[in-house]
Amino acid sequence: DLNDDSTLEVLMEIPTGGSGGVNDYYAFCIYNNKIEQIELPETLNINGAFKNNYQATVMVPEMNKSYLIDLKDHKKKYDKLGVYRKGKLSEPSETLVSEYKSLKVKDIDKDGHKELIGIQQISGASVVDRIAEVRSCWVYKEEQWVLKDVQVVPN
Repeated sequence: DLNDDSTLEVLMEIPTGGSGGVNDYYAFCIYNNKIEQIELPETLNINGAFKNNYQATVMVPEMNKSYLIDLKDHKKKYDKLGVYRKGKLSEPSETLVSEYKSLKVKDIDKDGHKELIGIQQISGASVVDRIAEVRSCWVYKEEQWVLKDVQVVPN
């Protein structure tokens, strides 16, 4: 029951085939003996940028929050690639943010109502250079998706 209307829906996950492990998602229900598509929440509008001293900032405008990610574990790779020189950023660079890698239905707070959990990947120098994961928690209220919570978890 994706949207808490006491009717079961189908949530489809279709791999895009790219190297980033991103998937497209679609949801459907049967209403009046017809299959209808249910809108899913858009991915978060995440902005990220490298900073001096092997750090990155990530801004999640939907929550008006920013997060600092420590990149010291990536120091050797970033120095070799020329992203940093002695801890100073060589030139302004943005992080890469994926579409949904995962979208799952779960009752996170055990209140009997399902939430939709979206996971987006933040990458550094390339799509395989994973530096963090952004988890968004959505609830369906009054026929729309409402963002309940966001977590940024460094990799």
